[in-house]
Amino acid sequence: MLSRTGRLTLLAASSLTVMSSATIAPALPSMQRHFEGSDGAWVRLLLTLPGLAIALLAIPLGRVVDRLDRRQVLAAGAAVYALTGSAGLWLDDLTWLLVSRALLGASVAAVMTSATALIADYFDGMERGRFLGIQASFMSFGGVLFLLLGGWLAEQSWRGPYGVYLTAVPVMVLAWMLPKPRLATASVAASTEGDTPWLSVFGLGFAAFLAMIVFYTIPVQVPFDLERRLGLGGTAAGLAIAVGTLSGGLVSLVFGKLVVRFGSFFLLGATFFAMGLGLGGVGLVSSYAGVLVAIAVGGIGMGLMMPNLSQWTVRLAAPAHRATAIGVVVMGVFFGQFASPLVSHPLVAAIGGPSAFLMLGGLSSAVGIVVSLRGLLMEPVAQPSS
Repeated sequence: MLSRTGRLTLLAASSLTVMSSATIAPALPSMQRHFEGSDGAWVRLLLTLPGLAIALLAIPLGRVVDRLDRRQVLAAGAAVYALTGSAGLWLDDLTWLLVSRALLGASVAAVMTSATALIADYFDGMERGRFLGIQASFMSFGGVLFLLLGGWLAEQSWRGPYGVYLTAVPVMVLAWMLPKPRLATASVAASTEGDTPWLSVFGLGFAAFLAMIVFYTIPVQVPFDLERRLGLGGTAAGLAIAVGTLSGGLVSLVFGKLVVRFGSFFLLGATFFAMGLGLGGVGLVSSYAGVLVAIAVGGIGMGLMMPNLSQWTVRLAAPAHRATAIGVVVMGVFFGQFASPLVSHPLVAAIGGPSAFLMLGGLSSAVGIVVSLRGLLMEPVAQPSS
């Protein structure tokens, strides 16, 4: 059994992924002033470039993780993360900062695929589902914490938030101390390239892509909608987004029980239904309290999505291909984040925010109902032990 220190190491490593972009977000205005004369779009790219790099590199780095010792890849990824993430403490050139952010994205892809693959290696059955739920919850709560910490440090200096990335140093050290996973099972012995149903795995990646287009409409568009309709500023928008993150984190804590009771297919439908209900609700309500409730409902979908797709993916994949399969889902998540404004912005410009939210939310909820009904027609399956 993995020790408490080992478990905390994997959870801390997982939280590095959400820190990669959120931490410096509050410092963007200060950085814009510091790099006066530079195109503002380049400064904003500091926030989004890591996500694009993660999407592009998740599968290739997943293949690397599957071929090497996953503990060593996790440690190396954490080392690169600390070095490139903290580059803003000493770099004073925007071009090199952008390069460092791209490398940061590569390190996140390595950390995320190796950490989740190690979780699948160390845990089986219901315990695996429970721990993946805790992982998603840890990431949600960590995202709120790092955003608040980044905001406080940004008030001191635009360089301040970059220091938070040095928290990856102890993760690097502890990763070297993780025990070698025991994979002497029949499924591992029989592992071949044909054991992994890649079409199904890419189907899960596509589901992640679609879900993130819907969910990411909230942080991308709702702050502007709150300002237009209710005259509310950044603090109110930040609180609303935090409410969704927190509700998702709470749901993730009980994911292990939910997947045993309802099965993965039903929970995938529930993901789309909750996200759609939340986004559509934002379009319907006319008060800030109503917006908070709607976003909390949408957060439930996010809280179900990550652990469900993770456990489903590692269950489908042969142990020798777990990190690559996880990379497929990670790619879907981050490409969905990237595509979300490309989908939502033209809709908002054409028919207005509330109508766009209702349209996207309605489509998502309809998909959720269909998928959930299919799940109900199938016998609920407890998480297998493979």
